[in-house]
Amino acid sequence: MAPATPLPLAERFFAPEITRVFWVPLIAAAATLVYTRAELDAGTELTDELADLSGWTVTGASIATPDIKRRFTGSIPGRQTAADSSITFYADLKGNDVRKVLTSGMNGNVVFMDGGDVPASPSDVFPARVNTVGKVRSVGDAAHQLTVGFTITRAPKVDIPVPAAA
Repeated sequence: MAPATPLPLAERFFAPEITRVFWVPLIAAAATLVYTRAELDAGTELTDELADLSGWTVTGASIATPDIKRRFTGSIPGRQTAADSSITFYADLKGNDVRKVLTSGMNGNVVFMDGGDVPASPSDVFPARVNTVGKVRSVGDAAHQLTVGFTITRAPKVDIPVPAAA
């Protein structure tokens, strides 16, 4: 019997030092979400003012498939959804911050480059609409922040190669 195929060994990394996040208003290839360098350059890099991320993952439901002949109830994959997603940014006292770029109701795409802006590295694209821009208030020792809530409008695409610079 042939041995099982081993799982590739991951080259581990610490994402906060390399991850890049962009807001890309328009991707012409809407069906595939394969973006061009020009479309990325026309967007806004969000990385430098980003304080926290929440959500940005796809989850799937299960559909039970009972059978009158069996006690065990199996299941099949059901609908997929994206978790409630948000990005928290640092706020500026005079409003010169993310509020100049992202406003409620705006449509676009959030692009995550977990391995950095490196050509051919995988990236994920989430078609999204800005739902809310909320001020985070605290009496603690935190800098003033804004949490931008997003709705994911269509199925995201994963592992899209980062395009090379022109």
